[in-house]
Amino acid sequence: MKRCVLVTAGSSFLDIIYNYNSSKPNPPTFGVAHDVGCGFGKATIELVKRFQNVVASDSNESSLAAAQKRLDLLAKNVKFSQCIGKQLGEYYPAQSADFIGAAEFIPLMESTVALSGFAKVLKPNGTLATWFYGRAHFSEREYKSTCQSLFDQIMNLIWAKVINSGGPESQATWKRAANGMASWLDNLDFSSGDWGLVQRRKWNAKSAKMGFSCEACDFEIKTTNNVRNDEEPIEIEDPEFWKGAWNIHGVMNCMYSGFQQMSRSMSSS
Repeated sequence: MKRCVLVTAGSSFLDIIYNYNSSKPNPPTFGVAHDVGCGFGKATIELVKRFQNVVASDSNESSLAAAQKRLDLLAKNVKFSQCIGKQLGEYYPAQSADFIGAAEFIPLMESTVALSGFAKVLKPNGTLATWFYGRAHFSEREYKSTCQSLFDQIMNLIWAKVINSGGPESQATWKRAANGMASWLDNLDFSSGDWGLVQRRKWNAKSAKMGFSCEACDFEIKTTNNVRNDEEPIEIEDPEFWKGAWNIHGVMNCMYSGFQQMSRSMSSS
């Protein structure tokens, strides 16, 4: 029986996951971890500190090359593989991993296929952790009332250009992503017999937005709730959590780096 923790924000999510692992009756070992859709290796850098072996995979060749260049000088216990995230079960042996991390690109995936593959690769009592970062929001009252609306409008203009310019296949992918983010990942269905304890964590769900909003989309956004009665939902409102002090350059970097990451993730799904 596999376990899952869904985290939708936060700088200390790996500590949350490690503590979650340790609380299990039969804690899994820190043997093999997969960083699926690793991008430039941000999470991989942290995983190699705790796991004996880490597999960093991404379907984007340039991102994988950047991650390898970044990690070559820092760790020797990581292998790199170019593969599509939702097809992980086709690339790796059954029950071979203690942990799978899937960051950011999860809303873009065909989740039923992906979760089935993840469950196949995980060892019994292994852990899947998937997370997505919400849109930045101004926590100070004096800026929230004046800047948030402008920030959201700019973000919507940036996203609308790419979301609505593709063909039917691209539109279907963005619609799936929009629905998943609007659902705060509650659309992910862990009702199959492969999954045991599921813990869903959300921070600032009442004050922040997930990704892009309906104003950026030329289609209707629908939310889905597949949370089981036996799952453990945890919601926290804390404006200090994951807080950063930015100047205008920091705000601009947030706008464009988030767009680049999400666009890159389309090829990882």
